[in-house]
Amino acid sequence: MAYQAHRKSKYTQEFELVNEEGIVEHKILVALDPGSCIEKMNKKYIDLLKADKEVNKMKLPDASLNHEELLNAYQKLGIAVVDLIEAVFGTEDTKTILEFYRNDYAAMSAEVIPFIATVVLPDLRKITQDNKRDILSKYNRKQRRSIKRMMKK
Repeated sequence: MAYQAHRKSKYTQEFELVNEEGIVEHKILVALDPGSCIEKMNKKYIDLLKADKEVNKMKLPDASLNHEELLNAYQKLGIAVVDLIEAVFGTEDTKTILEFYRNDYAAMSAEVIPFIATVVLPDLRKITQDNKRDILSKYNRKQRRSIKRMMKK
């Protein structure tokens, strides 16, 4: 009997853009491929958190408010939001999302970022753990230990 290599099915999540009347205008299929996007998404998510922290620091009552610095911080935050959305959805679907929200970054952030933070990132982490477990299950105990040591480095 020949050795069989199996291809796994693609992991996806569906994201719907619903208008004010409750009608679904767009359905976007998000491909969850940890091999190609998890590192990029994590970096973009960290950039977003840093930009958000910078804006919140400027809002503190004791902070001296420089209008230009605050505007710059908000621009960085907007760019970080769009970069993260593009890392998850891709360029074309990001354009669709921007058009749907009519470039209203606050509303877009309030609706899209929670989907990424609570659905996409946890799913990617789970898929990565499952893939790691599947790979390690194909080896004996000694080989698994060796592989785990190499992964930690």
